[in-house]
Amino acid sequence: MSTLSGTNQFHGALFDFVRNNDFDALPFAFTSVAPLSSPFKWNQYGYTVGGPVWIPKLFNGKNRLFFMSNYEGFKLRQQTQTVNTTFPAAFRTGDFSSVLATHVITDPTTSLPFPGNIIPSNRLDTIAKAFLQYYPAPNVPGASLSNNYLALDNITGNKWQITERVDFVQNAKSSWFVRYSMQNESGVMPALAKNGMSLVTNTKQVAINNTFLLSPTLLNEFRFGFLNFYNNFAPELANVTDVVKQLNLPGLLSDPAAPAWGVPNVGLGDGYSGFGNNTDGPYTTSDHILQVVDSISWTHGKHSIKFGAEIGRTDFNETGNQYARGAYSITNQATGYTPADFMLGYVASTTDAVALAVARFALTNQFYYIQDSWKIRHNITVNYGVRYEYVPSWSDRVPLVNTFFPAGYFLQGDPKGLNPQPVSTQPCIIENGTGNFNSGNVVFPTVAQGGVCQARDGRLGSNLVNSDHKDFAPRLGIAWSPTDKWTVRAGAGIFYTQDMGNPVFDMARSLSGKLQNTANIATHNLSFEAPFFAGASPCGALAPPLVCVPTPTLVNTYYNRRTPYVEMYELNVQRQLGKNTSLEIGYLGSQGHFLPRYVYFNAAAPGPGSQLSREAWPNFNNTVENIDIVNSNYNGLSAKLTRRMSSGFTYLLGYTYAKSIDDGSGLRTLGTDQIGAQNSYCISCERGQSIFDQRQRFVASTLYQLPFGKGHTLMNGRVASAIAGGWDIGVIWSMATGSPVDIMDGQDRSNIGSSSMDRPNAVAGQSSQLSNPTPREWFNVQAFALQPQYTFGNLGRNTVIGPPLFSVDSSIKKDMRFTERLKLQLRLDAFNTFNHPNFGSPGNGLSADHLDANSVPIPGSGGFGTITSLNSNVSMRQLQVSLKLVF
Repeated sequence: MSTLSGTNQFHGALFDFVRNNDFDALPFAFTSVAPLSSPFKWNQYGYTVGGPVWIPKLFNGKNRLFFMSNYEGFKLRQQTQTVNTTFPAAFRTGDFSSVLATHVITDPTTSLPFPGNIIPSNRLDTIAKAFLQYYPAPNVPGASLSNNYLALDNITGNKWQITERVDFVQNAKSSWFVRYSMQNESGVMPALAKNGMSLVTNTKQVAINNTFLLSPTLLNEFRFGFLNFYNNFAPELANVTDVVKQLNLPGLLSDPAAPAWGVPNVGLGDGYSGFGNNTDGPYTTSDHILQVVDSISWTHGKHSIKFGAEIGRTDFNETGNQYARGAYSITNQATGYTPADFMLGYVASTTDAVALAVARFALTNQFYYIQDSWKIRHNITVNYGVRYEYVPSWSDRVPLVNTFFPAGYFLQGDPKGLNPQPVSTQPCIIENGTGNFNSGNVVFPTVAQGGVCQARDGRLGSNLVNSDHKDFAPRLGIAWSPTDKWTVRAGAGIFYTQDMGNPVFDMARSLSGKLQNTANIATHNLSFEAPFFAGASPCGALAPPLVCVPTPTLVNTYYNRRTPYVEMYELNVQRQLGKNTSLEIGYLGSQGHFLPRYVYFNAAAPGPGSQLSREAWPNFNNTVENIDIVNSNYNGLSAKLTRRMSSGFTYLLGYTYAKSIDDGSGLRTLGTDQIGAQNSYCISCERGQSIFDQRQRFVASTLYQLPFGKGHTLMNGRVASAIAGGWDIGVIWSMATGSPVDIMDGQDRSNIGSSSMDRPNAVAGQSSQLSNPTPREWFNVQAFALQPQYTFGNLGRNTVIGPPLFSVDSSIKKDMRFTERLKLQLRLDAFNTFNHPNFGSPGNGLSADHLDANSVPIPGSGGFGTITSLNSNVSMRQLQVSLKLVF
């Protein structure tokens, strides 16, 4: 946070920014039901005031003691539209006669079609019918089976923050400041029928700073900081409705606590929108960060040397989990059609966690640096230095486990799933500390019981993850001015990305006992009534609250981790053009190494039969490992033309042509990029465009002060100046090409279970690009085909480009000056002035469409390639009126 000190004069501002849907354009109509308005109220208000601390007749702080006070409030009430595909009324009664031509509904008990494609009412699953209260019926007339439900959801957001600062000039050599800030934020992000999530955030921060002049050439700056961060992310129905008990859902491992109450997640295939709360949450986080920084600046001849250190203590405390309410994935594996599987209660796969995970992590990090700015000649300056970072692995105050792979992660089992691995390569679950293995309420079967190796022998150290001691980051920069109109700058350096707490929190989830099951496609042995495989406990007789997890699904961090880092290098040439204009042309490149990605260890090889039969270590289920395995590169050319303010006119024009490539764009799911690889044994096969890649981007910003009023030649009389003076106009023009879209099957074609991230085949001779793409058909869906069963597709990652960006924001402002120090600003902003629709990503799941005899999608038969939302960052035109009193 950056704040300014008060001064010897009182200065401040009062402001209020208002947006209202009465001023705005109508929502974009993605369906035949066009919303008549989009309720939207935005109010941002507050004040800033600063000056000397002055108590009449008691104290005058001029030149010594100053204050700055700030308050900001924010309220948001907004309605969004989301287009979904839900079951029509007939499907909800078992009547599928309308789709007989494309989907023959087969009775899983007889393997014969249901007569007339109608499921008898007495066969419909009771739990499935109860779930429908959280899955609304279509409301778009004539929309058939695609994009047939328009959800109008009300978003709420409330926020306020205060910042207080006091500056004290101790003497000519020493000055201090103390700052305190606090922020409170809450809101609800709704989804289908109470399927949304709520968020509450509170932060408190204190900073103390001292600047001390040791000598005319030596300056010391000391800073102390403390941050308290609280965050609670929970289902919309948390502490309100226990849906698991309301629907009487049997067979789940857990009885969710009140903070985890909500709707279990139900994923659907064949292009239908899923429902239920996010599989993530609840998460309650309470972090404490203490930081001490000291730096010394020394000017010595042609050298300006700076060196310093930073010590930080972080306490990371989090309680929560994924799958706290259970999750059901439903496809067409039993009847041939997803809605029919749902109504009969057949489930393709399930995931559930026994309990909420608990993490109580802590670490103390250290950073040291030294740098020198050496002015070799009057026109050449070299900056060089090095930074050392030591961030140890997290220590813990609660039991944790990690998985030890004796042969290292490059083995990852047998890639073809054909040969059992030797005992020497079998993974082992390691608990921190020493003594008897004790994993809380969760019990894993031992090797003697046909289960997994378990140990608590210290082989992975006290923290279960190795600390990286080699994080040296050199930096070099050169600035050269061959003439007074030319400047050349070059630089290079290494930058580390240190681990944050949340990825490491995943290790705590292993002790929450997550279990995943995938149905046998021949016997269809999972249902709402029996979501997990039945049978005797392999762990032996257990007394409550102990729960046996036969084939554990673990979330780990690889022990021999390396710190992710990026090598960056750049070259810029700047040329002055005339008196007020400059042109800059540059190149920026980077190479990322050891970037993290989740890898599914022990993933099954594609093929028929059960998933476990094709895993290298069948006593494990999928084990998700956070591994530093990704490489990336970025290359960008840029040009910038700048005119500084002159004659009331300034502008900046910027253009970038760039490309970003990687093996995975983030640790979590980003956009349509997947959390895992299609083939867990070939991460390099994922190499492709980054999900955030934008090949070209252009931004132009201008500001023009109208030549009227006092100080100008036009309308400078007293009355005319009051009316026509003080106006300026600003415009920001943004254009960018689209970002990639990852095309997926939308079903487990390879039959590898929960780790499936299948992509289809590319059709030879067909381009995915269309000459005139529209929201109804953004790309050529016939360029893709469902690959043969039990195989991976040959399509690369992120091969389709999504919609471009075009937006113009404009403003007009009037300054009304009453005195030399008092003025009132009236401002009108128009965001997306030309009301241009900027679309979101198209549907990327091939199975959302009907397929022809060659497994190629039939255009217009579903949501594949169809856009049903706007870019979340750019709405239709919005107007904002603001008033600001400055003194």
